[in-house]
Amino acid sequence: MEPDKDKSEFEKDVQEAKRIADEAEGGTRHVTGWSSWIVPILALSWSLFQLSVASWFF
Repeated sequence: MEPDKDKSEFEKDVQEAKRIADEAEGGTRHVTGWSSWIVPILALSWSLFQLSVASWFF
């Protein structure tokens, strides 16, 4: 630890490093606003579409 940094700045840096590592390792992202509605609706729609296409052929 650098002598001119106090403990709270060091803890903030550690938390930021953990956040970046979690995102890089495939951790979830926290969506906010309108995208918090679009993402699940799009996922559900795509899943239902895929199921309907599969039922066309069998």
